[in-house]
Amino acid sequence: MKNEFDKEQNLSQPPVKLQNRSPELSARQAEIYRNLEAIGPEIAAFYLSGVKVLNDKDLEISSYLLAHIAREIEGGLRDVLSEKKKEELKFVIEAPDGNKSTYEKGREGSFKFTSNDPGTFKVTYNRIGQHKPSILQSLGVDENSPLAARWISVAKRFAGFAHRHGAWKPPRRREAFVPLWHEFEDVLTELVGNHFKLLDRIDRILDYKEPTKKIIKTLDNLLASEVRYAYFFNKLDSPTWLKSLKDARWFDPERQPISQEMPDQPVHFWHALGYVEKIANHTKEAPCEETFSILADIVDTIVDYANDAAATIASDYTDWRVMKIICALPIETKVWTIL
Repeated sequence: MKNEFDKEQNLSQPPVKLQNRSPELSARQAEIYRNLEAIGPEIAAFYLSGVKVLNDKDLEISSYLLAHIAREIEGGLRDVLSEKKKEELKFVIEAPDGNKSTYEKGREGSFKFTSNDPGTFKVTYNRIGQHKPSILQSLGVDENSPLAARWISVAKRFAGFAHRHGAWKPPRRREAFVPLWHEFEDVLTELVGNHFKLLDRIDRILDYKEPTKKIIKTLDNLLASEVRYAYFFNKLDSPTWLKSLKDARWFDPERQPISQEMPDQPVHFWHALGYVEKIANHTKEAPCEETFSILADIVDTIVDYANDAAATIASDYTDWRVMKIICALPIETKVWTIL
């Protein structure tokens, strides 16, 4: 794991070029890029390519490419930070006498209506917009905040640049999109522009009672930093995350952090196991057979673990945590686990 505070970073320096990368990135762009990488290399690659396109003044379709790239970045962030909802439609039924009825249904749903009135009924439908609710959910707010308002304002303008506006017309000029790209970078700065903004996004993820599949897949990148890893597991206290994290193998012995000073020795604090202990203690107040079973499996995996050299995990901290977890289990589960 990398500790983001191991090396001092001077973000006030002139534009920098990332090692083995082009193009040149300003200090702000470099920080956006690094923190997008913490979410995933794909979304970061989109951003880096966007800066390349932005700096290429000879590319005749820059505005189209930038709009598509921005949509992918913006959509990728919403994928991680919000729950995907099924598309919903709003149906309006107009009866022969002019009366109207409105129904809101999922795209896969159906509705029925009956009438004894003779004549033709007109049925129309519109999609219920999901973009704004998704952005609000990504930020964990119910109403527009200043950041949400800026994000919504910027995102809804991308579509106007993404597609051709007439094969017989000249292409849209690069300069027409550049101000919107800079507005988008302002939003990205607020979302992931520095270490603490990234912690805000982790806090948003922690707000979910249980994780989405996309959140679980993002954690490997997001928690690659030792600082973010400790922050996440020290704050996580929802028992409904336990199974998903176990299935993703976050509690496997191979995941125990390794000391940088002594690479052959585990570190003293295995923060993920600290979360398991919190959940074990929670079960004392709210017993749950499924949780007991998951906790027992985690303990068994650690106790039975042996690496290629047939050496068990050598850590007093891990042994202490495991014993505390076992002590929190019901007696019948406890005995079975120890045996």
